[in-house]
Amino acid sequence: SQTPSSRRSRFTGVFKNGARWQALIAIQKRKTYIATFDSALDAAKAYDLVSIVLNNYLATTNFDYSKEGILSLITSHAAVL
Repeated sequence: SQTPSSRRSRFTGVFKNGARWQALIAIQKRKTYIATFDSALDAAKAYDLVSIVLNNYLATTNFDYSKEGILSLITSHAAVL
């Protein structure tokens, strides 16, 4: 069994689950599952997308985004929505 610290990622909302990475976000103080990915980077981008959709310009994200970057993120992770 993995310890909690070994399951954590350097990215907000990203946790190790076996050999894969889960994206989770807090909605009304409850952790909500987004999706599972092969890489922590993809999970972090999915977290960012959901955070932007839910929180608009007040979103907490793992990366800085331009307007074009947000459109690209939406296009590349549309299946998460």
